[in-house]
Amino acid sequence: MHTKRYLWLYLAVLLWAAPGLAEQGYPMRAEQVAQGVYAIITPTRELPNPQNRGWNSNSAFVVTGDGVLLFDTGSSVEIGQAIRETIAAVTDQPVRWIINSHAHGDHWLGNAAFKQTVEKIYSSKQVKQAILIGGSSWIDRFKRMTAGATGDSEILLPTITIDQPQVLQLGNKTIELFASGNSHSPGDLLLWLPGQRVLISGDVVYSDRM
Repeated sequence: MHTKRYLWLYLAVLLWAAPGLAEQGYPMRAEQVAQGVYAIITPTRELPNPQNRGWNSNSAFVVTGDGVLLFDTGSSVEIGQAIRETIAAVTDQPVRWIINSHAHGDHWLGNAAFKQTVEKIYSSKQVKQAILIGGSSWIDRFKRMTAGATGDSEILLPTITIDQPQVLQLGNKTIELFASGNSHSPGDLLLWLPGQRVLISGDVVYSDRM
């Protein structure tokens, strides 16, 4: 009798301490910030852990009329799949282009969730090189931090590197990409939408966090 009582008490404490382990999926929603521009904001401010199951970074996407441009894909293929489903609730246009803002794994490990539709993945040369050298270590690190929740994500490398400010015309949207001067990490890229006057900054700009 006492053993059963202690077992139920242990399970109750475990679920209270780590509610994310008892949940399936990620509670994502797209927030429109300008015409055709959406943000997917994580509710957590912590590092990857079992409770948030690795979802600790924001993403953004732009609906262009000819496809979707996605800025950062999350910490795992599973998170990338959740982002893909969130985008599909807004538009039936496929994700054709991805920007990996920098080399920290929570901003690119979801790339492979889009391999059926993505045509170009942009990053700086520094970021692509960092992923080539250290990509597997990010997988291992997040698995340890999340008690295995992020799994063994497939590494899908950037295909196009940006060295100088570049202007892209994607569908009905003008996109400007430029480097931050390594202000957060080597090779950071930012995205400016002049028509919508929206800056997508990755981790170069923080809010409500040290």
